[in-house]
Amino acid sequence: MNKETFSKLSEILDLELADDEERLSAVQLLLFQLMHGVIVPKAYRDYMKKFSSCYVKEDYYFPMKEKSLLTPDDGMEFMDMFYNVELAEVAQDFFEEWGKQVLPIGECSGGDYICIGLKGKRKGKIYLLYHEDEQREDGLYLAADSFDEFVKSLCHIPGKLEEISGAVTNVQLSGDLFDHKQNA
Repeated sequence: MNKETFSKLSEILDLELADDEERLSAVQLLLFQLMHGVIVPKAYRDYMKKFSSCYVKEDYYFPMKEKSLLTPDDGMEFMDMFYNVELAEVAQDFFEEWGKQVLPIGECSGGDYICIGLKGKRKGKIYLLYHEDEQREDGLYLAADSFDEFVKSLCHIPGKLEEISGAVTNVQLSGDLFDHKQNA
């Protein structure tokens, strides 16, 4: 992991909530790879050596290179957390449902996964897996061409989540008012 990526991760991760004891050891990671028949790309192995599972501080977003109908209009998606020990916990169910082309390395709000490509043309690239996407069978959309690029693309946008929440509340209130008027 280069210094720039390490520095950016140190800036954006909520290290106060992190438990440094909850980290896969080199032996555990090797056993994970052997058990599942996958090789975790070096860039993410480097992350796992330095950081435990970590939430990303509030209001950090990343731009999508490929957009789905579920991508916000501005193309920016919210980043919630990066995995370490969770990798081993979620992998079996994930591989059974989605196959072994990508590996979940984190998550966004709403249950969508941040994944790193494991094989072929996807290897080392970062994808967002929209689990409710109906456009693509695999639900994968490109976010970055590498883990380093992905980390560097994360940017702080204060208040964006509140704007979205406010818009949803306004729509729901408008619907409630409409129902109320119809029943009156």
